[in-house]
Formats: sequence, C-alpha cells, structure tokens
Amino acid sequence: MSEWAEAPLGDLADVVDCEHKTAPEAPIGQEYAYSVGTPDLIDGRINYATAKRVTHDTFESWSRRAVLRGGDLVLAREAPVGQVAQVNPQMPTCLGQRTVLVRVKTAQINNGFLHGYLLGRDAQQWMADRSAGSTVAHLNVADVREVPVRFPPLPEQRRIAAVLGSLDDLIETDRTQVAILEDLARSVAATSRGAVPLSVIAAAMESSQTRPAGPVEHYSLPAFDAGAMPELVDGETIQSSKLPLDRPCVLVSRLNPHWERCWMVYPGPN
Repeated sequence: MSEWAEAPLGDLADVVDCEHKTAPEAPIGQEYAYSVGTPDLIDGRINYATAKRVTHDTFESWSRRAVLRGGDLVLAREAPVGQVAQVNPQMPTCLGQRTVLVRVKTAQINNGFLHGYLLGRDAQQWMADRSAGSTVAHLNVADVREVPVRFPPLPEQRRIAAVLGSLDDLIETDRTQVAILEDLARSVAATSRGAVPLSVIAAAMESSQTRPAGPVEHYSLPAFDAGAMPELVDGETIQSSKLPLDRPCVLVSRLNPHWERCWMVYPGPN
C-alpha cells in the first residue's frame, strides 16, 4: 500500500470566510445567483432548490472576498458543522452565512478526493470534537484551516475520487426515486376514503430520558433540515436530557407541525 501524507487543510487549500450578514432575497424577476447557506448543504451536495435567490448586485457584493468557481467546496461552520458540497459550474453561487469557501491551491491534492475526505469519518469526527464545548456547535475559520487531511499519491487520489463520483451518481438516482415514491404515497393518502387515529397503529416510545455521553448520533431539527441525517457529536455538548433511540422508529416534530418533519430512524449500534 502506498504511503499517505498528512497536512492541515490550510496548507492544501485556500479557506475564505463568508460575509457575516444575511444576503437580501432578490425581487421576482431580478434573480441572478444563489446564496448557499448551511441548510442548503445536504449529503455532500448543494440543494439549489432551497438556496436563496439574489440579484447580480448582491452576488457581486457577497463575492468581494472570492468569486466561487465550479468545483469549489462550500463547508458549513455551524448548524450543523461539517457539511461540504461542490459548486455547480452552471449556477452562479455566493456564500451564505456560517459557510466558508475551500479551494484547492496545490497539485498535491485532487479536489474530488478532498471533497470525499472532508465528508469522511476522520474529518467529520475531528470537526465535531473541535466544535464541541459551546451552546451552538461551530467552527472558527482558523479551526477549518487546521483540519488534518491524510492523502495518498495523486494517481490513487484520482481513482478514489472517480469511485466516489460514481457512488454520488447512484445516490442522486436513489434520491430521485425516493422523491417520486414520496409523491406517490402522498397521492394515495390523499385519495384514501378512511382514516384512523395514529394511536391505532402506533404508540409513543416509552423510555426515560438520559444525559448523553461520548460520541452519539444526534437526531435534531437542524440535522433534519440539513438533510435528514443525524449529526455525530460529543454527547456532553448536548445541553439537555434526551430520549435514547434503540430501535427503528418514526420521529414526528411537535414544533411548527405545518412543516413536514417526519423522520424514519434506524439508530446505529450503541
């Protein structure tokens, strides 16, 4: 096996912070670009359908520090920490709040490999550990530059990136199929002639709440809104008692129930 090198992210890529204010939404008919915030970074991709539309003037103002290019990485520093996605070259894009640009600056590293590495277990755990200890988990820009990156020789990076790209394409196909099936399920439910109370077919989980400790998968509303994937965090950073999940179940949000927040959960091993 070839030897892997290691370097802090800041040695391999430029890290540029966002504007620390909210971009104004474009009036209808004046949309030019997309302001990508943390909720728009989902499963390693930018969800342009939810990104805020902004005018050309706003795009230029929010791009003073750097104009995003196709393939550039956008990384979330907060809510939740660590989501990373590549910019679509066909979509004019600027950074939303609590995000940073990560742009490869050396021939030592392949952009696709770096994207996959930052989404991997080691980098995600490092960012989760570094962001712990505050009410809202977050990374400073200086922290992002210190993320340790391990990488093999460039030819091997390219092979890994090619495999990850193929897997991403399969995931996108699956995501499309899931969306189609969800629409079908809603249509079937809308035409149903009868309904029963939820208590007839399900019961609330009975368990006492505990204070989490150690690495845990945190099923929170921000994590759901960021892509319906639990956030891996240090349990001691969670500031309240939580209900432990030890078997498959459905989570239903009681906050703003008019929003569709139903989560089919398959907890990992404890």
